[in-house]
Amino acid sequence: MTTGQRLQALAMTCPSCGQLLVPPLAGSTLTIAWYACPCGNFWSARVRDGRPVVPALALPPRPPSG
Repeated sequence: MTTGQRLQALAMTCPSCGQLLVPPLAGSTLTIAWYACPCGNFWSARVRDGRPVVPALALPPRPPSG
């Protein structure tokens, strides 16, 4: 698998609008990937074990416990 194929495998769902398979931007590496969704959302994700890790700020808030 080439580096380009590996980067394409890093496509993510937009944490803002849910758009599927947003590809990483040019300049992304196999350590950190940058994304820009057509909805205007821009974010980055660390890459671990060949997969992007969803940024903590992009996750929906947890409901309060108790």
